[in-house]
Amino acid sequence: MRSLIQLFAIAMLAFSPGLPAQEACSAGQQAVPYFGWYVTACTDCSMRGYYTEYLRPPRISSIRADGPAAGRLQENDLLLAVDGLSIITPEAWHRLRDAKSGDALRFTVSNEGTTRDETIRVASRCLPLPAPAHPRIIMMRRRRGSI
Repeated sequence: MRSLIQLFAIAMLAFSPGLPAQEACSAGQQAVPYFGWYVTACTDCSMRGYYTEYLRPPRISSIRADGPAAGRLQENDLLLAVDGLSIITPEAWHRLRDAKSGDALRFTVSNEGTTRDETIRVASRCLPLPAPAHPRIIMMRRRRGSI
C-alpha cells in the first residue's frame, strides 16, 4: 500500500501542469540555476566555483532565444538588483546561488538610461562539479627530546 501511495504521489508531481522540469544530471555533474544567458561581464567580481560575488553591477549578454530570459532581458543589460536586493550585496549573491528551478526572480536592469524590472522563471542546467580542493599535507618530525 505504501508503494502505491508513493507511486501515486510521484505520478501527480510528474504530470502536474506548471511545475518546472528538474534537470537530471549525470554523475560528476550538478544542477545549477539557469537564468537564460551565458555571459556575465563583470569588472569587479569574485568567482567561487559556481558562486559569484559582484562588487559592481555586471552586464549580461548571449541571451538564449529558448532560455528563461528570452524576450525579457536585452543584450548588454546592466544587472542592478535581484528581488529588490542590490546585486553588490551578499543577500543578492545568495539569492542567485540558491534559486531553484521554477522560482520566479525579479531582475532590475538598466539599458541606455532606462531602468526596468523583469520577472524570470528560473530553470536549471547541468555543469561539471568543481574540482575538489586538495588539502595541503604538512609533515613534521618531532625532534628527539622535544615535547
